[in-house]
Amino acid sequence: RVGSCIAMQTAVKEALASAIARGVNPRGVHRARTVGASVRARRRVCSATGAEGGAAASAESRSEETRVARPPPLRTYYADWAEVILPEGHRFPMEKYQATRLVLEQDKSLSDIMELVPSPKASLIDVLAVHEEGYVTRVLGCALTEKEGRAIGFPMMNPSQVTRSLASTGGTVAATHDVLRPGAAAKCAAQIAGGTHHAFRDKGEGFCVFNDIAVAATMALRKYPARFEGSAHPILVIDLDVHQGNGTAKIFEDDPMVITFSAHGAGNYPWKTKMRSDHDVDVPDGTGDKEYIAMLEEWLPRLFETYDPRLVYFQAGVDALAVDSFGKLKMTRAGMLRRNHMVFDECLRRDVPLVITMGGGYSRPFDASVDAHADVYRAAAYRFASPPPAKGKKAPVQAATEEEEGEEGAAEERTEEVAEEEIEKVVADVNADEANFTDKTKPPKEKGVKSDKFTTQIAAQIAALKSEKAQEMTAMTAAAERARREEDRSKLTRALRNGDWSAAQREEDRNMMARALRNATWSSASAPAPVSSKPASSASKELEASSVDWIGAVRRALRTVVFSALAPPAPESAPAPEAAPAPVVVDRRP
Repeated sequence: RVGSCIAMQTAVKEALASAIARGVNPRGVHRARTVGASVRARRRVCSATGAEGGAAASAESRSEETRVARPPPLRTYYADWAEVILPEGHRFPMEKYQATRLVLEQDKSLSDIMELVPSPKASLIDVLAVHEEGYVTRVLGCALTEKEGRAIGFPMMNPSQVTRSLASTGGTVAATHDVLRPGAAAKCAAQIAGGTHHAFRDKGEGFCVFNDIAVAATMALRKYPARFEGSAHPILVIDLDVHQGNGTAKIFEDDPMVITFSAHGAGNYPWKTKMRSDHDVDVPDGTGDKEYIAMLEEWLPRLFETYDPRLVYFQAGVDALAVDSFGKLKMTRAGMLRRNHMVFDECLRRDVPLVITMGGGYSRPFDASVDAHADVYRAAAYRFASPPPAKGKKAPVQAATEEEEGEEGAAEERTEEVAEEEIEKVVADVNADEANFTDKTKPPKEKGVKSDKFTTQIAAQIAALKSEKAQEMTAMTAAAERARREEDRSKLTRALRNGDWSAAQREEDRNMMARALRNATWSSASAPAPVSSKPASSASKELEASSVDWIGAVRRALRTVVFSALAPPAPESAPAPEAAPAPVVVDRRP
């Protein structure tokens, strides 16, 4: 029994790892029969050799089966160590780089298959091999013109921004070294930064200072020529950011050694500086998963078959998400994950080294972009750094007796249940992405509880919130009423204190009228009280309907009031001239 249990756990974990490596949702795979067959085979061994012998044989078998070459962890560089503080309210989400790294650091499933390394700064030799010397000098000296800085979109007057730009470029260069140096076992390396494809030789734009892919590809051609022998077009740049890689296209427009492919939004930036790549695909605004995946199914095999690349750069921007602020496309997180696996499939099938850069992602808040970015690196680690399933010799199988067959048939349902429970545990440990495990987002159900209980609880919570909100509104209304009354008293007091009798009379009349209108006491506004034999509710409706007439009448009366009688008497020493008429004060305000 011990041997059977251990064998079953091993088979389940191998099946799960294989499903994840193929980009398949593990919950959607019907594995009960496969797991049951594996368990039955090992159970026969245990029944023949005894419980202890079976456990030992199973352990020895697993040891032989797992003796396969294990690929190195996916080395992933990060540049957020070079801190940059942007002005408050800046639209670029600089914090997403650190947030993505933290998500990957906290994912326990990546502890053995991903290595996070700080990005080194790019050397000036590598940078100057691509960018114009005068431009590099102005960047390093924080001396860019106002026009150049505005085109980039960053305040390039701080040395920390220069350091960050060099680190963002250096990480991609280091990843290229990892997959190309002689004897390198790694088939993929990545950077949680880079993808700065809008930088030209002599200028930057669109949040891009130096073009990291161009710098790294140029370095690769210079330092590793032997890796590219026999191929006329050895480097392929697959740019799936929603914005065209115009800088990369321009830098390599006359270089047959680097092929540029860009699938970007047709109605998106850059509008004035769009260049011609070797292959451009204008993706219409509003394109969803189905159309986008169909486009890649047509283009990716064609690119690999036509050019036979020896190195691939994947600009893996996630701004094609429907929630992106700038993207204009309608892709989901699951669609983006499928896109990533399609690129990985082609590289693995042809054994082509791959370098991944981060690219754009501008959802607000940036959580959706961070999740999609983390999916890129997590899936790459699963595909390129996970050990392959063991393929050792099969254990000898004896003929099953009738008793064993009966036991196996009776245990078939138990095997399926235990297998599912084991998968649940493994999935929890793996902390897999939301696209693969959508069932985890559903509210849990208790046994024997009807599904409408959850709905009833939510309805009760909503009702409580509405009641609380109504009480808050009542309290705010009462406070506003008290404030208005206090303001009325203050105005009247100031008028009396200053001896402005006309203003005082107007304020008093206005206060009385306002109080009468607020309290619906029309009699205090010189209006006769309505007499009605109808119920109180009907009488109040009639009163509200006639309020407009009474308000108009009172306002007209107030506009024609003469306040001369309220004016203070003139001093005896200076009697008013007989010929001069008494002043008349009329309030003509509407």
